[in-house]
Amino acid sequence: MRRLFRILHWQARCRYWRRQAEAAKAEVGRLQLSLIAERCRNMRREDTFVSASILGQHGMWGIAPRSGPAFPPTEKPKAQREPPDPYALSGADLMEFDLEWKPIAEAQGISLIEAKRRFIAEVVVPRRLPLNDEPFAN
Repeated sequence: MRRLFRILHWQARCRYWRRQAEAAKAEVGRLQLSLIAERCRNMRREDTFVSASILGQHGMWGIAPRSGPAFPPTEKPKAQREPPDPYALSGADLMEFDLEWKPIAEAQGISLIEAKRRFIAEVVVPRRLPLNDEPFAN
């Protein structure tokens, strides 16, 4: 009977120390994340220190205040992704559409979506095709 109690005693001690080790491992992981966050924040602040002479030239004095706690939030909010616009334009294409195609479409009563679709089909897509200027290509 004594031997059974001794075995049970050592099993209980092993469970206790196993739980202690798992809790310590979790704490070390949390502290490592905190240290990484603090390091990143300090690097940002060092950039401010380095640029202090530039700040002084612009009439700004002092160090930028800390933006928040060092430890990052455990759960990041999930951003809702909007489906990409199939008729999105940028740069010179957008300027050409706004200055030339859009006023004509509005004057003729054509919707902007239809005008963009036609613009992309007639102007943008042919412009993006590779230029075949080899005389002996085929």
